[in-house]
Amino acid sequence: IADFGAGGASFLDALQGFAKETIAIEPSQHWHEAISKKHRVFSYGEELVKSEIRVDIGVSFDVIEHVPSPETYLKEIYNSLNEKGKLFLMTPNSNEILFDLAEENFSPFYFRTAHSYYFCIDSIKFLLGRVGFKKLKLGYYHEMDISNLTYWLKDGEPTGKNKNTLFDDEANKYFCAYLEKIGKASHLWVEAEK
Repeated sequence: IADFGAGGASFLDALQGFAKETIAIEPSQHWHEAISKKHRVFSYGEELVKSEIRVDIGVSFDVIEHVPSPETYLKEIYNSLNEKGKLFLMTPNSNEILFDLAEENFSPFYFRTAHSYYFCIDSIKFLLGRVGFKKLKLGYYHEMDISNLTYWLKDGEPTGKNKNTLFDDEANKYFCAYLEKIGKASHLWVEAEK
């Protein structure tokens, strides 16, 4: 398994003992020494492709929106996969609920210089198909609870989870499931096959 944009490799750490080999793709050099104690490390996907190592699973969580060329990024993942290899990807949803309810305050928070690209379900599906991925499964995942929404509406800024105890776990599960159902969740998720 290869994690494209691994950061400190905490996801790969959790997979120790479950995957035959774990590979971190991480351009930030300051992580490399620590990561290399447990995982193979490459700075960029093209280095993994050139190594001729092929992986069964590639993952990318909240990274594609930061890269200079999403198509190149996905091609590198595609070319690093074995035949029938799978990609699991998540990225923020450009149609999330806060654009409907708190756009004035949410837009400057969402549209920031760290993000080079923004995706809706149609744009990510188009890009994956263009690169050659098939058997696409796409959906939505909502990361935050109701309290985050209520504080955006009240104060115009993010506050994280569990700040409002009025809503219990059952209410939060329903809230997230509903936003996922109507496509207004915070994130898009993808499962795709080479």
